[in-house]
Amino acid sequence: MDHPFRSAPLGGFNKQDVLAFLAEQSKQAAQAQQQLQEQLEGANRQAETLRQEGEELRRRLEEAQRELETARQGRDSLSAQLEEAGRELAASREETDRARRELEESNEKLAAARAAGRAPQEETEPQGEAQEAAPEEAVPLPEEPPEGKPEGKLTVPKGVDVSADDFDDDAP
Repeated sequence: MDHPFRSAPLGGFNKQDVLAFLAEQSKQAAQAQQQLQEQLEGANRQAETLRQEGEELRRRLEEAQRELETARQGRDSLSAQLEEAGRELAASREETDRARRELEESNEKLAAARAAGRAPQEETEPQGEAQEAAPEEAVPLPEEPPEGKPEGKLTVPKGVDVSADDFDDDAP
């Protein structure tokens, strides 16, 4: 057997040995219980720390998701603005091209009129400078044009003197 009991004269064990053994076992059990209790408390503290860390990580994740959503909305807004600016730029380029074509046509008509002797070329400014220096103004034509004459408005750059005498009535 693994106990240190001495035999008693009448049979059985020595009472003092049994009591000492039980006291020692009780002491060891109390120490083991204390160690286990400390381990349990340590595990509970660690579990609480991990729970708090988990909550903090969830909170940070939610905040990051909100920031991400805000950034996505900002990106979408900027993309829409960029697309609108692109459309406006394309429209502006088309308008500029149209205006350039009209200017070229007007320059060609003016050059043709000068070549036909209607306006001396030496007295006028060069085409590009005159067109860029002064905005154009429209000179209205009569509502009902005489027979065989074109209808509409004539665009003349500012600074260029044009009178009705400058135009040949026989011109198409």
